[in-house]
Amino acid sequence: MKWRVLSSLWAVVTCMANTSYSTEQPEPSDVVQQLTQRSGLPEATLQRLLSHCNGSQQAMYFCAWRDLLSADAKLDERSLHAGKAGPHPVLPNATGLADWRKQRDKSCATSAAADYAGGRMEATARLLCMEAATEHVLAQLSQDASGQPLP
Repeated sequence: MKWRVLSSLWAVVTCMANTSYSTEQPEPSDVVQQLTQRSGLPEATLQRLLSHCNGSQQAMYFCAWRDLLSADAKLDERSLHAGKAGPHPVLPNATGLADWRKQRDKSCATSAAADYAGGRMEATARLLCMEAATEHVLAQLSQDASGQPLP
């Protein structure tokens, strides 16, 4: 089901040829700051959890959340640069991207609920699915129509 969400971007991905993008990564400190604001946990606590992702269930959850925020920031950056790349859209506009994220989130919530049925790992599984879907789209956007990496 989660791959069905990604298929909606296939047409967008296929018009990627001859378009280059910034490979700029979000600053880790920016992602941690965003996590601190959203979670309400002190930064020192988050840093401790993020330094040992396999140390506990809570650490896995926050590492998955961090990775999702980072992937979403990369997709936002890619979308911003794509709008300046030429006359044709290579990524959905802000509304289209928001709609894609809603579909991704819903699909991943359904998938995690089916796999973990309300168990303790459901929220972490949902975040991991969301991050994987976003990374999949980013990988597709980094290739031209023949599957070769973009410069």
